[in-house]
Amino acid sequence: MAKYKTKIEYFHFIPFYLILFLFSSIYAENKIIHHYKVSISKDLQTLFVEANFGNISFYHLYAGSSSGTDHIKNMRMISGRKTFTYSPESYELALGKNGRNSKMLYQFDISSSIGTGRRASVQKIGDDVILPPDLWLWRPYELEENEQIIIEFDFPANINFSVPWQKTAHNKFLVDRSPYDWPAVAAFGTFNIDTVEVPGCKLAVAFLDGNYSTSKPELLHWIKNAATSVTKVYGEFPVKNAQVLIIPGGKRREPVPFGMVVRGGGLSIQFNIDPSRPVEEFIADWTATHELSHSLLPYIKRKEMWLSEGLATYYQYVLMGRDGRLSERQAWQRIYNGFQKGKRNSSGKSVKQTAENMGRYHAYPFVYWTGAAMMLKADVALRKESYGQNSLDIVLKKIRNRLIPATRTWGGREMLKEMDLVGKTTVFMKLYNKHIYADEFPVDESYWEKLGILIEDGEVRLTNNAPLVHIRKQIIPPE
Repeated sequence: MAKYKTKIEYFHFIPFYLILFLFSSIYAENKIIHHYKVSISKDLQTLFVEANFGNISFYHLYAGSSSGTDHIKNMRMISGRKTFTYSPESYELALGKNGRNSKMLYQFDISSSIGTGRRASVQKIGDDVILPPDLWLWRPYELEENEQIIIEFDFPANINFSVPWQKTAHNKFLVDRSPYDWPAVAAFGTFNIDTVEVPGCKLAVAFLDGNYSTSKPELLHWIKNAATSVTKVYGEFPVKNAQVLIIPGGKRREPVPFGMVVRGGGLSIQFNIDPSRPVEEFIADWTATHELSHSLLPYIKRKEMWLSEGLATYYQYVLMGRDGRLSERQAWQRIYNGFQKGKRNSSGKSVKQTAENMGRYHAYPFVYWTGAAMMLKADVALRKESYGQNSLDIVLKKIRNRLIPATRTWGGREMLKEMDLVGKTTVFMKLYNKHIYADEFPVDESYWEKLGILIEDGEVRLTNNAPLVHIRKQIIPPE
């Protein structure tokens, strides 16, 4: 009977795998590839792009930004025996004909595009260059399910590249399905790429040209320490791959004066550092933990940064408390100090109105820390109503499983509704409705007292005699 049963099982399973194979073969045969070959001059002055488009109709190409149009040279499309020339004037380029199976050739003049200061799109960092793909990658708008963009780099042997896309071979990368106009970052130069691994993620770290007093192994330890801290939310990092650029500068008052996250092509984090600082100062700094914590949510609209920045600001000190860089009391002291800073920075308007008009109010601490206060209240409420079975950590893990990596931008209210949905709760929208239009700060001293946090002359003192002490200790366990 056992042999007979085995034969019957094979009889049923073989057709299934055969059908699966046939479908995958058909899909592979119908896959449409837009293949880009990118090369660069030895002096890093000019980027050369050759795009061979696949067998699908399209009539426009798009760049992520119009800022690079003045630096596009000799753009021409070869279709059959005809050649068409173009001079793009905005981020959208009308081809005037079908681009199916055509070839596009153009150059990007790096030398004329280089700006100064960390806000410049194109930067010269020693002998290396930061050159965002939004400026030089002209591509079809939205890709069909079976449509892919592959970018192949053909660079001189001594020139390396740091890009956000998924690596498929030594010098080939698959562009993901994030919107074409999401900012991305790329760098070219003589640097090496070091890999840092933490649970769930490989971070490709590029140290751009400069004088480093702190050794690169020590700085890699700093990055790994901060990324590992983020894994303490739910056991692993939110994305499988991340790009990290380390940009050395001059002497500053802090080791990491600037950090930035962008999502185009994948998660990319840029750190501008003072390389003269000892590694201990980098480890003790909150910036890397904050920036890496942005990976816990999909891309949120900038005008609703009270959520994205609020969440990262909340977790920056919570995680430093969890990983031991701060004691329990020190972590709550930092959070309390931040709330006070947010209160002092109030524009007198609601957090929603302030965030939507940051160019006018410049009230960044108010927006960041109001959002952080909302996240604290959400975390406490989730733990309280579920008797410790639910938390902000758990909700974020469900968001990761459902929505990350993201392929679109989310609104703040929209994301909170989604967090309520996956958390099977109403906590987030209740907090939104209570605080988003209010001009007062969400947390006062009576709230601190419920957590067993007493404030005496601006100093935090922890007590075990309060109704929500157990929740406080769940959020940041005592050492």
